[in-house]
Amino acid sequence: MVDGIILSTVGTGLVKLLNQHGGFSEGDIVLKSPVDTGSAKLSLFLYQVQANPYLKNREMEAIQETSLRRVPLMLDLYYLVTPLSPEPDTALKYLESVMLTFHDYAVLKGPDLSPTLVDAGNEVIRIVPHHLSLEEINQLWGVFPNKAYQLSMAYLVTPIEIPSTRTLPVTRVVERVTKFSRLKGSP
Repeated sequence: MVDGIILSTVGTGLVKLLNQHGGFSEGDIVLKSPVDTGSAKLSLFLYQVQANPYLKNREMEAIQETSLRRVPLMLDLYYLVTPLSPEPDTALKYLESVMLTFHDYAVLKGPDLSPTLVDAGNEVIRIVPHHLSLEEINQLWGVFPNKAYQLSMAYLVTPIEIPSTRTLPVTRVVERVTKFSRLKGSP
């Protein structure tokens, strides 16, 4: 596995999913902010990456009899999906197509995942709508200078597993000796 490609593989996997099942074609979707889109129909913008707080307590995994691999880095990815058509009806059509695709394929596993993700230990990845309050939407769109708000949908893609490259040497117990003795005064 080549280090540093897991996050980009998730994004390209989402684009592939939308191309296969959402009616989009090659080049219709960009993995950029809604500002830097060119002639694309849809922006799929990774706006936040967080460590997953609930999956940190996993056990280390045995590599060989002499070493353990540290716990993988478990991440949550937050995407902003923005249709890019100036026509409101077309923009709604694009957004509806994305929402339906992510609803129908909310759990990705096996053949729906790229070999890179599977090799990294990702068995199941979920795509979950992520509710943003009006204040959070205003803050997010405030990051894009000179760009007016456009109807968007936020999604959480979780958990993304990135295997640790650090191993720890261990010495295994190979023999156990048990000694028994009779207590004084026992029959």
